[in-house]
Amino acid sequence: MFSPLPLPLSSSCPLQEAAIDNHAHPLLSAPNRASVPFEGLVSEASDTALDDVVQTLAYFRATIDLAPLYSIKGQENVTWDESKRAREKIDYEELCGICFEPAKIHCLLLDDGLGGVQGMCDGYQWHDRLTAVPTQRIVRVEIVAQLAPAPSTAA
Repeated sequence: MFSPLPLPLSSSCPLQEAAIDNHAHPLLSAPNRASVPFEGLVSEASDTALDDVVQTLAYFRATIDLAPLYSIKGQENVTWDESKRAREKIDYEELCGICFEPAKIHCLLLDDGLGGVQGMCDGYQWHDRLTAVPTQRIVRVEIVAQLAPAPSTAA
């Protein structure tokens, strides 16, 4: 199968075009960084199903990829728990920068209407520090419609 990008994509092959994440969700705020299980990075599973994440390819790939990102020594034998401990030791704003910098994302179109996390995230403008261009908001039409007054039925 043809791929327009040489694989593997690495820092030796920098992207030449600006990357725009056209449907991002806000990052958790620093005080809430541990409010959601870190395993959510590789799965949308919840409750007891989250226990099975450790058997997935995404989990194994993330464990390998996070080691150099978090500057873990002995990267070839790193465990998920070592990655989590290393992540916890990094200042939150620095951690966000470490994770965003290699992606070279130019702009975020942020959907901050995601249910279940309101109050756990900073405002959309906080994310401007991570990109070259100010973050823009995606408006969820269904949320706006719910907030609109009900149409009058009087004739």
